[in-house]
Amino acid sequence: MEATLGGRVLAAAILDKDYRCDGEREALVKECKSFCDYVTIYKRKEIENFLLVPAAIDRAAARRVADQAKRVGHDITYCSDATKLFEDFASQKKSYVTAQYLANRRRFERSNSPNRSETTITEEALVEFESCWKDSTSRFEAIPGKEALGAILDAMRTSDIASEMQQIIRDLSKFALSKVP
Repeated sequence: MEATLGGRVLAAAILDKDYRCDGEREALVKECKSFCDYVTIYKRKEIENFLLVPAAIDRAAARRVADQAKRVGHDITYCSDATKLFEDFASQKKSYVTAQYLANRRRFERSNSPNRSETTITEEALVEFESCWKDSTSRFEAIPGKEALGAILDAMRTSDIASEMQQIIRDLSKFALSKVP
């Protein structure tokens, strides 16, 4: 690319942690630095996990409910708890996340240290997993963020969706069904 453009190209790599162990993340950063000027792998499973901030979600929901109460003239109060929703979701996903940590650690270790004991690898993966599962902040970093946000979106009602977005969806549906003239 640099030869085609006739000059140096700066490259950056920003990656999800996914279920990579610390050793794999370090190896990836080292490899990427051979052709990237900036490399980072954030601690969260995926970028959506940055949005799993229960206090902010509760504030936004409370504001939305208050606005709706003013519009319809009814006294409505927001009384949900995003932390509890995410904790319930995390609880349901614990076995899945554990399995992902184990599988990914084994894959990495087999390719980099094929003579290491399976038991040692599993133990290290479980210790790392338990460390990330110890409190809600790190737990919310490890769960599948897209799915967690989806669980909240699944609880939405049509009345929760802004009328403008409803119109855009209707227009796109109509557009998708139209024939080319």
